[in-house]
Amino acid sequence: MSNIGTFLKQEIARLAKKEVRSQTESLKKSSVQYRKLIAALRRQVTELERKVSRLQHSMTVGAKSQSTEGSARAAAGAATGPEANTKIRTPGPAAINALRERLGLSIAEFARLVGVSSQSVYNWQQGKTRPRGQQLIALSGTRGLGKREVRARLQVTEAAGATAGKRRATRKTRSK
Repeated sequence: MSNIGTFLKQEIARLAKKEVRSQTESLKKSSVQYRKLIAALRRQVTELERKVSRLQHSMTVGAKSQSTEGSARAAAGAATGPEANTKIRTPGPAAINALRERLGLSIAEFARLVGVSSQSVYNWQQGKTRPRGQQLIALSGTRGLGKREVRARLQVTEAAGATAGKRRATRKTRSK
């Protein structure tokens, strides 16, 4: 009889282990899925936190540039009346690039037209910096121009630059 008793005990233990194993396998699979989901959610939260901090930073920079725009407009002698209420919007990198390409200008030519360095225009297009003050006024002045007008202005600025260069050269030779 003891053989049947031990045999039954062993068989019951084996079946119990099998049942426990099947139950724990489904729990393990669920656990793995939940861990993957939690990791994905953490990555998503991290990315959203980065975006929020970038937006907060750009809002603080935007507020500072708006105050600069107001002072630049006042320094340039802003118009009174209905034009005084218009605000110069800071164009984004894509808008600056589109304007430059629409006018058919290289970065260097566009920089001469606006009165800044080529590096400044490059940084504007990359979104590293934004135009401010007098640069915004010069940019807004180029928006309504066509290709012929732009070429004419560039020729005038080149002629003025060449004349100024000759004057500097003659001053240097006179002083020697």
